[in-house]
Amino acid sequence: MLDQDKVAKCAREFAKQFRINPVEPTSSNIAKAIKCSRNSVRPYLEEACRKNFLQLVLRLPVNDELERELPKHYSCLKEAVVVGQSKDIQWADQEWIRPLLAGEVASYLKRFANRVRGANASMTELRIGVDGGYTLYLAFHDTGMLDVPRIKYEILPLVLGPLVGTPYTATNVATLLASRLNVSVNDIEVLEGFGVTPVFQKNRRTKQDGPSRSMRLLLSIERSGHQRVGELDILICAIGSKEAGLLKREMELLKLPQKDIKRHYGDICNLGFEENGTEVPMNVGRANLVTLDTLRKASTNKDQTVVGVGGGREKLGAIRTALLHSFMSVLITDARTAEELMQTG
Repeated sequence: MLDQDKVAKCAREFAKQFRINPVEPTSSNIAKAIKCSRNSVRPYLEEACRKNFLQLVLRLPVNDELERELPKHYSCLKEAVVVGQSKDIQWADQEWIRPLLAGEVASYLKRFANRVRGANASMTELRIGVDGGYTLYLAFHDTGMLDVPRIKYEILPLVLGPLVGTPYTATNVATLLASRLNVSVNDIEVLEGFGVTPVFQKNRRTKQDGPSRSMRLLLSIERSGHQRVGELDILICAIGSKEAGLLKREMELLKLPQKDIKRHYGDICNLGFEENGTEVPMNVGRANLVTLDTLRKASTNKDQTVVGVGGGREKLGAIRTALLHSFMSVLITDARTAEELMQTG
């Protein structure tokens, strides 16, 4: 049983911290103020919401003009979601940009689900494909319950590996999303998109190796969910660049050849591309259910929606290339990036 006095104090302190930093109130400051562990803050806040001690309605400013004009400028776009006001945005700081965009991803998905269900009353199922990465992890980790239509939901992780044990994989994002849908657990299914089989292979031996017989473990990956991609109603994909993003960091950690790193201009759904939109094979131990051509076809399909999520100065060029080559049909970005995109293209 949670201490109700702590619950009330936690709610008050959250409101105070929110006024100081509305993008990302820090649990460490809340914990220090109410004298509890940082891990206790989240349960206290969840209890405060259940008790109606705390109600947070986040209405980020949007730029209606940019949302109208971007689809005219980039013909692939069915819709643009532009958050924030240009003068307030810390455009060079991805740590500031990511939470800003993450807050809009969950809201967009809720609107999308209600909109398509409203347009088709006989609809009984919504199929969602999700990428991994920090922004999408934040999107569904930090949101409340999403009031979506009471239908069935299938969620398909689009990418496998290699960050086993971290929270930013597509599988973890899919699981988080499933936990935020305000419907019966019996109506939600997180699908397995990949089959993984261990394969043992003998290492080559030389005279120096001696008589020992060493084996190495390889993984054989089958893209079992590949055929399901064409059935998805919406695909939610993160956008990265040669300067910022999960793929960029992994390439550096794995010490890939410089010639491969130099070819990488940007990426969407962990699919690398050059500045001219040509796909770049990325040898980072990933398996992906989609290709850039798959995204392009889905973006131009009237029955599918591909959402690209990204913003900030470091990702501007990658976002522009992804738009020019129709890798998405909806863009969620910040106002400063949207303004810059309007200047070129």
